[in-house]
Amino acid sequence: MSTISTPTVLSPTNNGRYGYTFDSVYNALKPQIFQDYLKYYGAGVGVLGLSMLAGNVVNIAGETKTAYEEGAYTKLVKLNGAIAPAGAGVDITFSLDAAEFDANGSCYLNTNEIIVIPAEYMTEGGANSTIPHGYQVTGNDGGVGAARVYTARPLLSTQVLAVAVPDDTQLMVRGGNYALESQSGYGKSSGWYSRTFYTSIKKWDWQWGGGSQSNQRWIEELKGGFKGIISKLTMEADHQLDMQVDDEILLSTGATNAALTMTNRAGAAIPVTATVGILRHMEQRAMRQYYTAAYQMSDFDDIKGLLESQGVTERNVMMLCGSSLYQQIENSGLDFIKEFSGGTDLMKNLGNINVAFKSINKNSVYTTFKELPPLQDPTRYAAESFNGYFGDLGLLIPEVDVTVTSGPEAAPVKLRNLTLGFKNHNGEDRTRIFKDMPSVAGPGNIAIDTYDDSRGTALTEFMVIANKVNQWVLVQNDNIL
Repeated sequence: MSTISTPTVLSPTNNGRYGYTFDSVYNALKPQIFQDYLKYYGAGVGVLGLSMLAGNVVNIAGETKTAYEEGAYTKLVKLNGAIAPAGAGVDITFSLDAAEFDANGSCYLNTNEIIVIPAEYMTEGGANSTIPHGYQVTGNDGGVGAARVYTARPLLSTQVLAVAVPDDTQLMVRGGNYALESQSGYGKSSGWYSRTFYTSIKKWDWQWGGGSQSNQRWIEELKGGFKGIISKLTMEADHQLDMQVDDEILLSTGATNAALTMTNRAGAAIPVTATVGILRHMEQRAMRQYYTAAYQMSDFDDIKGLLESQGVTERNVMMLCGSSLYQQIENSGLDFIKEFSGGTDLMKNLGNINVAFKSINKNSVYTTFKELPPLQDPTRYAAESFNGYFGDLGLLIPEVDVTVTSGPEAAPVKLRNLTLGFKNHNGEDRTRIFKDMPSVAGPGNIAIDTYDDSRGTALTEFMVIANKVNQWVLVQNDNIL
């Protein structure tokens, strides 16, 4: 393996304005080539760009959006305490965990339904059972929550619960059997989960002296349909807002500190709000996959089980990768091809070795890889202090539609499970706003004061809408443990 050494990345960027004092120190970059400059040295395509390209963007009307997402119709029930052994044909009693009951005391398990006991706890005719067995619930003592004691009767007179079913075991529930002329059981209702998402506002201001701004500028349509001055400053603002949005999408934890406020023009203290980013959502609600040293081809086999455990039947998933994880996947794929095909698949033609991995279809799951170049930026995510955290990171998101609604009486709609919402309502599109604040310098015949300069600001307001994050997988190197 090679030994590498990287020099310090230099940057002259500081808080200040473009004007006489700045021009006396730096030779300003010509604005015509600034876009090419960003293309080669910019942040690369991040989550914002991918979402825009995929069309996973919606307009929102307010600073908050409450989305109601439909939950799974079936579930397991978790025991509160062990189920004691019972002989052939003998009833069992058990209680359920407090989390199984809602605020009204309702529970998923009904009288007359059957709980399924795994085969490892059962015997029949003196021999260990090789299939699960069912016990039909005949009633309960009317207790509240975890204090409620259920009674269940074996379906077979020969089945024996030989080994106690441990506390916290989660059991399958299936429909019960009814006798002729018997009374029906109880129905179930499938509810919704509500989650409220908040917007983040990102800004970038600029100032420049009359002499500097008059040297080179032109009027053109900006993002969002606004007419404005095209210059190095507005290009920088556009680029900076993209980076800020990308950072917010990935890193934001939201803002709940009531002491974090900013004053408005009237002097009132307004609380700062922020959207919650992907990592925070996944930390709190996603599945986890840890790999040791390097991600292997066998690790892809685990993805199917994870998806199935959360009711995902769609087998197309997107894995957003840091550069190190992407390299590990590529090397693992090369080893796999070398072992099973003799390496012949590597050669597209003489002198050209194909080592580009964009997707893999393994264990009936089609995984598409999208490397995130910003995670390799040495002045941001690839800082030495992170110890390779972001380079080893993987965000595995199923490419499925999620049924959501904005309220119990609103019509359901389908959104991608990762969607960006931009504020756009009542004639104001806050997806990307550019505004000039002219003084003596600048176009037009209006000035707000007599200084020989010009100022401007750029703003965007958006939120991350993350639905059914329990179906996502956070992939991490176990060195973070």
